[in-house]
Amino acid sequence: KNNYEVQIICIYRSENFNPNLSKKINVTFLNKDKIFQSIFKIRKILSKLESSFIISFITATNIALSIAKLFLKKKHFYLLTQHEIPSLNLAKSRYFYFIFLIKIFYPLADAIICVSKGLELELKELLRNKQNNKIYTIYNFVEKNFKFKRNRSMPYKLLSVGRLVKVKDFKTLIKAIYILKNEIEIKLTIIGNGPEKNNLNNLIW
Repeated sequence: KNNYEVQIICIYRSENFNPNLSKKINVTFLNKDKIFQSIFKIRKILSKLESSFIISFITATNIALSIAKLFLKKKHFYLLTQHEIPSLNLAKSRYFYFIFLIKIFYPLADAIICVSKGLELELKELLRNKQNNKIYTIYNFVEKNFKFKRNRSMPYKLLSVGRLVKVKDFKTLIKAIYILKNEIEIKLTIIGNGPEKNNLNNLIW
């Protein structure tokens, strides 16, 4: 609407893809099984684009994009968005080596956007102040002007959607509902799947 030409690049194969997008938005599928298999295709796309803002999401894609841009003559503005907390989501997982790759490739970005101040501080410490003037926090969007209306004769209904993993901390949410249910009539619905599913079911029952 603001006269930007928008292109979305999806790493994985498309299955029943039917997004609610404007027809003016071009969607490209690289049809790869793993993110790092897409590096050469990403590089090819970057080399053909006119000067653009390139925005990437999640750690693995950020690293792949940073590798793809190496020695590329085309001048783009590269903006990486960071959601995973390295010390919590990466250090104790099979992707622990991502922390090493972050230290090498994140300094090549023009800007890095974090979703919390805590994450921003951790990333600045991880990069040893090499990117301090390029790391910013933009919180996840919340519509403040939304007016919530409900029938007061009906119970509160809460919906939580996400991966059932420890980092999402559904355990605390369930305990909070257990405390609140003695004060107000409330119902919680959790939609998701993951390794914590059985533990959460056991906690509920």
